[in-house]
Amino acid sequence: MASVDRLSLEDTLYWADLTKSLPLKRCFDVVVSCNTLSHLPLEQQPLAIENLIAACRPAGDLLINTSIDSGLLLLATSLLNNFQLVEPIYFDSLLSRADEEKNLINSCNVASKMLLNEQRLPNDACLHQQVLFHARGCLRKGKNQVPPLGLKNKFVQLNDVLEVDIRLFRDDLCLLQDDILLSKSCLVLFSSKLYKHEYGFRLRQKIEALGLDVIILDYGSNMLSIDRYVVILGLEHEWCSSIAQERLFVNQLRKVASKITFALVRQRVGMSCQPSLVAQDS
Repeated sequence: MASVDRLSLEDTLYWADLTKSLPLKRCFDVVVSCNTLSHLPLEQQPLAIENLIAACRPAGDLLINTSIDSGLLLLATSLLNNFQLVEPIYFDSLLSRADEEKNLINSCNVASKMLLNEQRLPNDACLHQQVLFHARGCLRKGKNQVPPLGLKNKFVQLNDVLEVDIRLFRDDLCLLQDDILLSKSCLVLFSSKLYKHEYGFRLRQKIEALGLDVIILDYGSNMLSIDRYVVILGLEHEWCSSIAQERLFVNQLRKVASKITFALVRQRVGMSCQPSLVAQDS
């Protein structure tokens, strides 16, 4: 996708939650979705995939990638059922690309190469363990539709999107004195690293003394029933132990919380802090 500052007068920018119903049916000849499914919990992926396929016009193409995990079969099956031809491009890392360019991948070593080049790499945006699919010739029938058009700035919101508020504080002392906690109306979630840290334990005690509940940011049963204002602490780079996991947890929260605030600090336990990639997703 082109950056916003490079959009031409002919472009329209759509803003939507891909895990909710979308008014984009048979609108585009080519749909591209990169590094999207890997950011969604598995239970949210079926509707996201359906929305992307539905947006393709008859005989249109879809380019989409996903992680090498339990969601891979779901995506592959959906594509095979809805397109004439599905080409899997198995390798997506820099190491695999180099091997492919040198014709070093064959039927005898493909399994070992996947382990060496994909599964042992860290979870970095440029080193994703993913499969890219090029699905050609959408089989769905129907009349082509014109996508919704924007007015003045060609910016169109297609469905309800839970906005995430970011609040930046000098340190946790300033945070404890802020209205978002003193109002006593929110549930506070800690990143796993902050929750388990000795300093995090003391911080939790101070927040609980204000009359607030504090839980860990994970897939626990508490997360599934949240329908209230949520404040998340510990999404600084230095306090995120797993960007991929905590991104999934936050995206799950977007489906159930009434409002979300990322409370970030510039300094904690004497160290400077920077927003993590999760905090930049808002």
